[in-house]
Amino acid sequence: MPTPEWIEEEVRHILPDADVTATDLTGGGDHFHLRVVDTSFEGMTRLTRQRVILARFKEHIPHTVHALDIQALAPSQAEAVGANVFHPHGGGQGAHVKSIQRRMEREARE
Repeated sequence: MPTPEWIEEEVRHILPDADVTATDLTGGGDHFHLRVVDTSFEGMTRLTRQRVILARFKEHIPHTVHALDIQALAPSQAEAVGANVFHPHGGGQGAHVKSIQRRMEREARE
């Protein structure tokens, strides 16, 4: 089962100097939010940035990794955007930070 650490390591194979944060959205190891900040993204379109990352995971999607929401940013954009986590299957409600916090709190109690 994929882990956030595995996702981050895979990204660092292609972007070794990137600031990478992966979040397991459901705790099931198949839905992830991925935030990647790298200087190489300066001047690239959003789609081009995502393609760079998706190429690394192509063989794993949609079987091992069912959903991968990618936030690929240049450093100047990262400062302006903030760090919202989006669940791609969240019913169109946008950021689902509270559901992640609830899961983490539940796991801490167990």
